[in-house]
Amino acid sequence: MEFMNKKTTRRLIPLALMFLAIGLACTCNGFSLISTPTSLPSQPATLPPTQTTQVQPALNLSGPWMIINTTDGLWAANPDGSGMLRLVAGNQWQSDFSRAIQPKGNLVVMITSGADRYHQLALNLLSLPDGSLQKITDLSNSQTEPALDEGPGSDAMEAMRAISEKPSYSWSPDGTKLAFIGAMDGPSADVYLYDLNTSSITRVSTDPAQDYWPSWSPDGKALLFFGADGFGSGAGYVMNGVWSADGDGSNVELLYHPTSSGEEMLGWRDNETAVLESWDPANGLSHLRLYNITTKKSASLRAGPVSGAVSDAGNVVPSTDPGAVLFSQATGLTLLASNQTQPTQLSGSQVDSVRWIRDSSMFEVEFHDGSLATFQSDGSHRQDAPAALSSAGLGFTNVAMYGLIWAWTANSGNISGVWITGPGLDIPQIFNGPAVTPLWDPHNNLTFFSESSLYRVTFDSYYTDLGPVASVSGDVVDASWVGTKGFDIYSQ
Repeated sequence: MEFMNKKTTRRLIPLALMFLAIGLACTCNGFSLISTPTSLPSQPATLPPTQTTQVQPALNLSGPWMIINTTDGLWAANPDGSGMLRLVAGNQWQSDFSRAIQPKGNLVVMITSGADRYHQLALNLLSLPDGSLQKITDLSNSQTEPALDEGPGSDAMEAMRAISEKPSYSWSPDGTKLAFIGAMDGPSADVYLYDLNTSSITRVSTDPAQDYWPSWSPDGKALLFFGADGFGSGAGYVMNGVWSADGDGSNVELLYHPTSSGEEMLGWRDNETAVLESWDPANGLSHLRLYNITTKKSASLRAGPVSGAVSDAGNVVPSTDPGAVLFSQATGLTLLASNQTQPTQLSGSQVDSVRWIRDSSMFEVEFHDGSLATFQSDGSHRQDAPAALSSAGLGFTNVAMYGLIWAWTANSGNISGVWITGPGLDIPQIFNGPAVTPLWDPHNNLTFFSESSLYRVTFDSYYTDLGPVASVSGDVVDASWVGTKGFDIYSQ
């Protein structure tokens, strides 16, 4: 706890400095810079297309780097938007930034495919800042891939679906091993381990099921994964089993045979306790529970329909209450803190969705009335979105936080724009065009995309110097940071 208190103090330093700077500005100039931001264009400027013919990427030698996924390729840039470079052309690749980025490292997982997502699948690692792409292994071959006219239900098709449609890879917490799903050795999809230190691949599972969703325990000593005979067409999975293995891939053990129509992993509460939920056609996601992989005992949190999220127990970004579980039902929003055995209710309002935002170390909650709020992992520091965003059915919103400063973006037909909020801050809407993927850099500067343009606004100017700094081609799908060392700028 002493470490977390020091950590929290360090994360509040930028906010305190900003308040001090604002106070000095008000004293010397007789007006508040925060309350009168520079007028901004309603539409993003059109920038020249980024040149993609460079031989050497113009990226800083040390991170962090911004990585951007668009419908026209994968891009990278420095935190200030300089050096924007397209690394991979087209959209024939598959990746999920929340899973793909190596903890405390500079690698990104990329699963590539051939003409479609069920053929010529391969596991690759993209390296920054050089932009090199290393093929680790093929994930399928002509014997394990389905025929071109083959539909769902066959072993070959279900194996490819386990790789390309389900969570199919996971970095160990220390970033030295990668668990992944492949179908190189038979008709079923199995779990494999790639060791970066030895460049070796170890087969972990040999069960007949189509394995999916590998997940490491926070200490990296255990690996949990699920298996299904088939993934169906919307009515649920035909589950086969849930397994665990040691962190080196040995001692594979069947934990239990599910009776549900689908098992999902929310996260880890501690090194032995996974947080699971089941899916069935009648209730959707339900039966939220804690499962101990050592004792094989299960403790139910809620039996009925539920949506939930778990704070980061692996301390990729240290949270104030690692392993806390936030979940919702029709009766409201409930938190099970890491030091509690009984949940406590945070709100009686009906909630539609809950998610844990790892890089910002916070929960995001969408209430049934359309309003949005965030909570720290211990349930404290509730921050409601600006009133303009509280519109039922809004959708297409994102939120990012660093220290105790929030950035909210919206991109919909109802409302669009960018807002900055925080305790004691009085910053109006800073942008009124469509905006996505807000990112705080390690120095409290904010970037986001509006259509194909990257915009940036800085802490030093009290967020009044917003302007376009780079551009990409295609529609922006996602953006994140690589090489942040857990995004703790004070320990670098």
